[in-house]
Amino acid sequence: MSKVLESLHSLDRKERLAVLRDALGFDQIAPALDEDFRERLGACIGVPVPDRAFVAMDYHLDWIQMALHLAESPAPNPGEAFPNPGFNDINKDQEDIDLLVGFEAANRIPPATHLVLIEAKAYLPWTNKQLKSKTCRLREIFGEDGRRTGVVEPHFVLMTGSKSDNIETATWPAWTKDAQENPFWLEYELPSRRKVTRCTQAGKPDKCGGYLRLDCVQPSTG
Repeated sequence: MSKVLESLHSLDRKERLAVLRDALGFDQIAPALDEDFRERLGACIGVPVPDRAFVAMDYHLDWIQMALHLAESPAPNPGEAFPNPGFNDINKDQEDIDLLVGFEAANRIPPATHLVLIEAKAYLPWTNKQLKSKTCRLREIFGEDGRRTGVVEPHFVLMTGSKSDNIETATWPAWTKDAQENPFWLEYELPSRRKVTRCTQAGKPDKCGGYLRLDCVQPSTG
């Protein structure tokens, strides 16, 4: 495992995946990925994805930035203060990536560490404001061309039930979109769901209403 993947693992303090690891009994560091998912993701980013990879959920962008720094610099002693290496947005917010997949490409000498940052939506759409903020932070971390650090090759992928034509990418860094300025999309199957809403007797949404209604919700197109 590369130094950057080791650092990413050491910084992961999210409860959700830790609980799933224990409940489902899969590998703590490199769980086996579903074959269909690997093939679709590999086709999306243009790089074969191995059957085992580092996987994390709701992974903070602060942690990614710190892991890249640790991969290139001597690790500070625990609890010891050290100069901020120019991370202007550290601890400013809780921006994260929905799913982080990290692996080493076996056909490269030395192996290149790939980081796939997947932003997913199921039943709610994105806003361009949200994506603009996130991709701005990704530019700070990885640079305009993705090569600010020499230790990883990053990929940014949108995962939805179907593609959307409403995503504005003009302000995104070059590596987060294809040559036609389109996002990299990973589609997945989602069933319809039901949403409970508090309402009036006439069915009008009302937080103080004395009635409830169930609406059918279709997967988001992003």
